[in-house]
Amino acid sequence: MRAALSLLKGIASGCQKSVFECFLTGGERRELVKAMIGIINPAEDRFLLLPLTATDEIKTLGKGVAPGDHSYWYIG
Repeated sequence: MRAALSLLKGIASGCQKSVFECFLTGGERRELVKAMIGIINPAEDRFLLLPLTATDEIKTLGKGVAPGDHSYWYIG
């Protein structure tokens, strides 16, 4: 699990506990999924990759800033 956290911390633009915000191209997303398949143990670990669309409302608490790039993914 430590390897998965390290991988996500290396590409995330933001993180809170076990939720990582990453701005990925299609190729980067495919590479991330391949890497995670090789790292996680499906019997014990979970990896969820959710795309967010421009129509999704972004809610922030504190000093959060909405991203300028509308093609982004929510990883949690």
